[in-house]
Amino acid sequence: MVLRDDTLQSVAVRKLEAEVRMSLARALLVMTVLCLFLEVSVGFVIYYSGEMNQGVMSYALLRVILPTSINIILCFMAHVSARTPNYSDKTKNRFASLAIIIFAGQLSIVHSYYVPIWGVSLFALMFCSLFHDPVIHKIEGAVCLAFIAAAALQHNLKYPEQFNYTVECLIVTEVTGIGICYLAFLLEKHSRKEFLINMEITAGASKYKTGYEVDALTGVYSRAFLTESAQIILENASELAPVGVAMLDIDDFKQVNDNFGHDNGDIVLRQFGELLNLYSEKNIVCGRFGGEEFVIVFAHGEEKLNIAALEEIRIMFETMTFAFMSGNITVSGGYKLVEEPLLFDDAVKLADEAMYDSKRGGKNKITVNGGVT
Repeated sequence: MVLRDDTLQSVAVRKLEAEVRMSLARALLVMTVLCLFLEVSVGFVIYYSGEMNQGVMSYALLRVILPTSINIILCFMAHVSARTPNYSDKTKNRFASLAIIIFAGQLSIVHSYYVPIWGVSLFALMFCSLFHDPVIHKIEGAVCLAFIAAAALQHNLKYPEQFNYTVECLIVTEVTGIGICYLAFLLEKHSRKEFLINMEITAGASKYKTGYEVDALTGVYSRAFLTESAQIILENASELAPVGVAMLDIDDFKQVNDNFGHDNGDIVLRQFGELLNLYSEKNIVCGRFGGEEFVIVFAHGEEKLNIAALEEIRIMFETMTFAFMSGNITVSGGYKLVEEPLLFDDAVKLADEAMYDSKRGGKNKITVNGGVT
């Protein structure tokens, strides 16, 4: 079995994209507030200066209420998509990038009287090349060019006497926009090639890990190295710096071995290990505890984020297909947030208790142990 393309990304890239998505969501919120303040302030200035060429209600609707409503929807879309474990990274990236481009595009339409702002969405397009998605990138390029045309149309409706000037500006901005789109596509293509090269280097380097550190079958940390690393993290656990501990167990794994053979059972373990390795990094330790049981230790224990990651792992594993069987294989998990120094075995026991609650509750779920550490 081969993992889907979106699961082949390195942990570093996945983490970077997640940080970019959250940064975009926060930036949208800040810009929404700033734009609201700007429009209200400008409204007061032109009203008291006697230069308002439209009614107050019309200004409030077209320049304040409608744009702000759109921006709030975009903020909500970006924040919710970034935190929803049911979406793939590619889907989350598309939500985030489209939200920032639409935000910039509607800003150019609202302020179409200021010609230099027509192409502001193109700057967002350049930034979105970080997501390595050539398909949506080309669609976003077309959307940016459409926003430029819409801004020109809005400008012409406001100032019909400047028709020739509007057409000249439209041509110049569209041609410039096409050039910027082309450069953005080249940047994304170059960045993607560099990413693939780094993936190959990382894959080659992983072959030199010692047997002590890595479980030979699954590729995640061995129990000995997991215990050693996790114990150091758990010794520093506190209410201000909690640690998340999760136990994951492949459901009905004995039946897989009994019905399809141990060789196929090893394939399942190996693929689950590859999936966990996508999440293994400096602050997240993933290891094989024994048999079909795996432990994940989150050095930065944030329950909602940790559970979201575990749910993502659960859903991704459930969607995998294996050549030797027609159905899917699921995983159950338990999670415990540790807020005081604790022995690794004791922390695992608490997560294990929650995991067995998942088993008793129908399997294929993540359960939180809410008891006192």
